[in-house]
Amino acid sequence: MDTTKPAAAPGSVVSLLGAAGTLAPVNLAGTPYRRNPIRALRAQLEAQVGRPAETVETTMQVMVAECDLRAYESRRASEWWGRMYYVLGAPAALLATVAGATALSDSVPPFVISVLALASAGLTTLVTFLNTNTNRDRNLELSAAWSELADGVRVNLLNYTAERCAVGVAGEPGVHHKYSRVIVDMHARKAKLLRGEIPSAQSAGAS
Repeated sequence: MDTTKPAAAPGSVVSLLGAAGTLAPVNLAGTPYRRNPIRALRAQLEAQVGRPAETVETTMQVMVAECDLRAYESRRASEWWGRMYYVLGAPAALLATVAGATALSDSVPPFVISVLALASAGLTTLVTFLNTNTNRDRNLELSAAWSELADGVRVNLLNYTAERCAVGVAGEPGVHHKYSRVIVDMHARKAKLLRGEIPSAQSAGAS
């Protein structure tokens, strides 16, 4: 009798996900991403592009993983913009202060004062052009919105599992149809986030 276990499909997102859509331990030895689970998850999700949905449960699990990944990436982007705000803004303010102080001194050549003033103005213009402060706050809001959507899918996944157990085999088609519509609604919310439409706190609570 052959007791050899079948090999797991290498492109399956479900291998990275638990029953409730959370990341499960996985052996990544021998892959280029074994020290970076975020890159590993991104690679697994990219492998699912163009594939048809298998079941309601796996579709929700994949969506949870995608939303968690986008929340992480948006949070990292917010941190990057925050660093840029201080890296560019602090020298601009310092140079402006130094230029103003040296302008009151007769011992400082006008050329030096002009260079300091121009450098300060250039950095200030760059901060304004990049809009670092606004981009930092917007990415933080996007991260929170993606996390909220992921939590919503998790709750629906738990409810789907509970209702399947409650109705038995005879009632499964009705539960499947109900949560298929839920998936469509969740994807509509995801599309809005991809377009950069961040829902307000009031509308998010109503949904």
